[in-house]
Amino acid sequence: MRNGSNSSGDDFGSAYGTGDVVKVLFDSKNGTLSFGKNDEELKEAFYDESFKQGGYVPAIGTLIEGSKYGLVLPDLED
Repeated sequence: MRNGSNSSGDDFGSAYGTGDVVKVLFDSKNGTLSFGKNDEELKEAFYDESFKQGGYVPAIGTLIEGSKYGLVLPDLED
């Protein structure tokens, strides 16, 4: 995984491939974006106060053919 794009930016975590499950947590309450792979714990990759302003829409993309996507929404009652 990389910060920025597939070909540039700082490395963040190990590479992923076919069969891996990549987890992404966007926490607008705390202003963080975290990533994890398979059974790894999520690691905070970004913090930005502007994340707390809301108005974001989830989008997913990859260059791996045959990838499958899913979206899990958190319990927002907290």
